[in-house]
Amino acid sequence: MPLFLVLKATLSENVTKVSIENTNESRAEFAFDLQCTSCRELHDSKVIINTFEEYAMPASKGTASFLMKCKFCSKELSVNLCAFEDEYLTDQSDDKWAKIKDVRKKHGLSKVKDDSFIPLSLDCRGCELIKFYPDTITFEVSLSSGKVMSCQLEDNEWYDYDDNLGEEVTMTDFSSSIIKGK
Repeated sequence: MPLFLVLKATLSENVTKVSIENTNESRAEFAFDLQCTSCRELHDSKVIINTFEEYAMPASKGTASFLMKCKFCSKELSVNLCAFEDEYLTDQSDDKWAKIKDVRKKHGLSKVKDDSFIPLSLDCRGCELIKFYPDTITFEVSLSSGKVMSCQLEDNEWYDYDDNLGEEVTMTDFSSSIIKGK
């Protein structure tokens, strides 16, 4: 059963779209706390995973975005990250929202509120990702003035100024959760 990373934040009214900068040239490095499901031991530091790297899994034909062996019980652990939603749109009357809702419903995510963004699908084997750290991610924020800004969160918030409209731009009350889909 896949897991999904759900992000939520309070955005200023002039924000029209938020996405994660994640290209082959500028890879998003997602940071998580990881726990072994066999011995329940928490890995002692954050693990950094991106969607572009693939590693061959031992004794398997598959690949994963991240591989490691639990240092306590020696169990093989793997995580495969896949992009799920490309962007979060604040205008929910947009035609793209209907597609987003359809895809969410197919994956058992219809109860996820419309003010949330689901950037990743997570396939974890032998481990559980239990906490996400957003400080390693660069977000692209599109504004109603047409301007696009890049930002990184500090203490789960970001403040800037849109010179075109003379307004403050904010992303506050950032939170994340990892939920089960189908």
